[in-house]
Amino acid sequence: MKLIWPELTIEGTTRVVYEREGKPYIGTAEPSFDENGLRAERTVTALPDGYRVDVKLHNTGDAPVRVRRVASLTVDRRALISWGSTWKEWDVLCQGRHKNDIPSVVTLGLRDDRMADLAGGMNETGDAASGGELREVVSDTLTVIRCGETSLMIAFPDAREMFCETRVSAEEEQPLAAYYPGGVLYGKPPCQALEAACTPEILLLPGQEMAAEPVECRLSSSAERLIAAFAEDKGARYGMAVRRRTPSVFCTWYYYGFTVTYDDVRENLDEIRRRQIPYDVFQIDEGWEITLGDWRPKYSFPKPMKEVADEIRAAGMTPGLWTAPFIAHAKAPVWEEHPEWILKDVSGKPCLFHMNDVVY
Repeated sequence: MKLIWPELTIEGTTRVVYEREGKPYIGTAEPSFDENGLRAERTVTALPDGYRVDVKLHNTGDAPVRVRRVASLTVDRRALISWGSTWKEWDVLCQGRHKNDIPSVVTLGLRDDRMADLAGGMNETGDAASGGELREVVSDTLTVIRCGETSLMIAFPDAREMFCETRVSAEEEQPLAAYYPGGVLYGKPPCQALEAACTPEILLLPGQEMAAEPVECRLSSSAERLIAAFAEDKGARYGMAVRRRTPSVFCTWYYYGFTVTYDDVRENLDEIRRRQIPYDVFQIDEGWEITLGDWRPKYSFPKPMKEVADEIRAAGMTPGLWTAPFIAHAKAPVWEEHPEWILKDVSGKPCLFHMNDVVY
């Protein structure tokens, strides 16, 4: 597959990581493959300023196939990439993957503070390499690569049903991981420079079909124009309400972190009122609860949270309260009171989540 612009030509492939009868495989669709009971078909559609890549999968065998990863666009290090620059000189805008991230712009070849910030922000997902040394940068549904006056956007326009990500190599000779947990793939991918993929983790029964999340590649002289168009398209797809003014939010996390107390809240409410700071929302972030999964106020909040919320309203702001409703610490009572609520993997073991250097 070649994506060709006047300023840039990219030669890419489509790779699918799947498992059949306990064995992991990787298949390459150019534009299709049919092996081990799985058929993959890739379609590339021209857009006014780029291309869209769709991948459909069909279980043609008589046994279930577990689809783990669909890399709709994978660019090999040795493939044709013509852009008047080397990979190490590219600026990459990475969209945050979770709530504590902010968009980061890094230059692949520079181990500067920006790269260190990006590495630190990835701890909650377990993506950070040891010592904060990134071998690749990982972005979410929106990634922009800029070279000189030209910007390439790699984006997932839907991303409704599957986790999506774009990985860009930050090492000249470092191959990306095979993305198969705890095993070795039958068919190792070559050294990659860029990969846009979704991770469905879907068990496809005989005769069933599925579509991977589509990927769009768009080129422009303005990165801001690409980002604005992506945001407008997302808003239209999700029916997002358009606000004429973005609300201003006071959030306890960025000063108090886990140590926040009711006295801290009361002190800041009094100061905000005294100084007449026009906040719209006062959010009490993590630290107020006993533990994740036990959503009762701990000893540092002697009042019920409803009363605290009433005090925030009385100060003229909308109360906000941080929760993580899909995570439960091992000591949370929900494990004993509702064991049926605990999400388990195919082997019956609880699914774990990395956050703040803790596994939940």
